[in-house]
Amino acid sequence: MTLGINRIKLAVLLALTDEGGTATTAQISQAVPSIRTTLLHHLKELVAEGYVTADLPMDEWKRGVRVAWTLNSDRLHADLRELIQRTSQTRKVANGDEV
Repeated sequence: MTLGINRIKLAVLLALTDEGGTATTAQISQAVPSIRTTLLHHLKELVAEGYVTADLPMDEWKRGVRVAWTLNSDRLHADLRELIQRTSQTRKVANGDEV
């Protein structure tokens, strides 16, 4: 589980969701208040973490080339379920309940 999520990455994931799971860089940049280089940096990290895939290999990402990004909802859901499970266990221990 990685879940290295910050506000920009969360905004990207939400933008992809709002677009039906797949969006171009231009579509995402309209929804995410960030400069292009920062947006691409976060998209690259989301790809490395497995939450997003790109329709082109990384070495082909350059200005003027249309890249479509797709949300890997299975991976995201699995990590969110694990986070919920782990934090539920922590809450139970903190409250003195049995785990």
